Amino acid sequence: MSQQKNLSVITEFSDALPVGICVIDRKRKILIWNRTLAEWSGHLSEVMVGENLMELYPDLNTPSYRSRIDQVMDGGPPAVFSSQLHRSFIPCTKADGTSRVQQTSVIRYAGGNPDHPCAMIIIEDVTDLDHEIRSVRQMKDQALLEVQERKKAEEALENLNAKLNLLSSVTRHDILNKIMVIDGFLGFAEDLTSDATQAEYLRHVRAAAMVIQNILLFNRQYEQLGIEDAGWFSIDTLIETLDTEERLPIYSACKGVSIYCDPMLEKVFYNLYDNALRHAMGATRIDLACQPSSSGLLIAWEDDGSGIPEDDKEEIFKRGFGKNTGMGLFLVREILAITGIAITETGEEGKGARFEISVPEGAYRIANPA
Repeated sequence: MSQQKNLSVITEFSDALPVGICVIDRKRKILIWNRTLAEWSGHLSEVMVGENLMELYPDLNTPSYRSRIDQVMDGGPPAVFSSQLHRSFIPCTKADGTSRVQQTSVIRYAGGNPDHPCAMIIIEDVTDLDHEIRSVRQMKDQALLEVQERKKAEEALENLNAKLNLLSSVTRHDILNKIMVIDGFLGFAEDLTSDATQAEYLRHVRAAAMVIQNILLFNRQYEQLGIEDAGWFSIDTLIETLDTEERLPIYSACKGVSIYCDPMLEKVFYNLYDNALRHAMGATRIDLACQPSSSGLLIAWEDDGSGIPEDDKEEIFKRGFGKNTGMGLFLVREILAITGIAITETGEEGKGARFEISVPEGAYRIANPA
């Protein structure tokens, strides 16, 4: 097939392609300028064919472009000019006047005369892809910046928290020491006074000092919430660590049961027991039961004391409710809530208090009996 016939076939084929096609000979004369390239550039094929490409686009007449085109014609591998590293081979604009982002490939084209090879320039419009890549990069850069800023903020916040915790610890320690001194001197003053009214005033002051002391001790416990990772804890093991009194023994039916909770779980049972000692008037025992339910595990802590009035069943978990510090049951609920465990009081007044601890699925396990 003659070169002219071959070019005619390639021209017809290239006109159907959605990419720009330009074929040049060794002298850089344009042999094919397809329909897509004509639309992009605004230059008709009839005008462009026969013209010298390098004269029309002088930027291509530089060594970095000229030598690579020559290498392709001499049998070398295809040359690729990416949009990130090279200017557009043949500048083209879109309908809105913005430049098209191009990726250009140059391949050897023998045509109908192998002794006089040509170069086929294939131009792809990657404007949309380039826009997407830039958008992704901007999003990534923005995300990295936000992560770095958040990390700095978190570090600054941890440092601040560490300083505040240290300040709180030192301050609390100093205040507790002063309260011990106050308590001691108030005790001496009570022993030395002969005035009944004055002695009564001193007892009130001493009681107030003890309340302050208990509040500070509670704050020390509260600061520890959530600091350590949650873990698995055996119910029976925690019960065994309690210093129970003979008048109020605990009977546990939770053998082999463990729950996933904050390490301060021991404070939960300590405070429940302390609450019973202080308020369960007439109680002779505490029964602890563990029963799987449709929603997880139900742990029941029940005494046979005087019970809790209906109006107080929710109030008892609020900070400051009741006598002493009013912090015990508030702390209990806070500890359990860290791992999604709930506690309610469901007993009947006059028949005893009953605290129900609801452990969600996946947060408890029961060991098989040996």
